[in-house]
Amino acid sequence: MKKAIENITKIDNEMASFLQDKVLKEQNMVYTQYRIRLFLFSIWWGKWINI
Repeated sequence: MKKAIENITKIDNEMASFLQDKVLKEQNMVYTQYRIRLFLFSIWWGKWINI
């Protein structure tokens, strides 16, 4: 997950700080959905961008 946040930081600092401060620390259903999206983004990034 940290690698995905590093990659998002390159794109959008505000989104990265939101993910790091809220999503990875809070136990909430909405934030759980964001964690899943972050995980899927990290897989996509690793597969297609870092070829």
